Amino acid sequence: MTSDDSKRISEAQRLRVLLGRFAEGQNELWQRLLEEYDRGLQQSVQQPSQPTSMQSDSYSQISQSERDAFDKTLKQMPSKPSGYWAFADKPESSKMVGLLQQRPDRSVVLGSYKYTLSKDGKFVNRWPHVEESKT
Repeated sequence: MTSDDSKRISEAQRLRVLLGRFAEGQNELWQRLLEEYDRGLQQSVQQPSQPTSMQSDSYSQISQSERDAFDKTLKQMPSKPSGYWAFADKPESSKMVGLLQQRPDRSVVLGSYKYTLSKDGKFVNRWPHVEESKT
């Protein structure tokens, strides 16, 4: 065996050790990633989001008299007769707007109506609420 051969063997062994350490490091990173994923998954299971069927329980957040006062300000949509709208900046709208702003989808079902806040926040719309069938 020549000195060049022993240098190559020595370098190959050193490279093998370095690759082994690299693989161990990769494995450790992979394990950490999996642990973080599991932790996030457990947190999402422990803190479920509010189902949409519970939105109708929002009566306690706005009184019937406040809702009636707001409903009196609604105007019918000419192009969609089943829809109504009101300006969000009116005093009668303040409680409804506050309720809608708390919702991630900016909507709430109260009684037989679904109220939504427009994307620009200038209007509140009211539509007849129809239960979605689960088929």
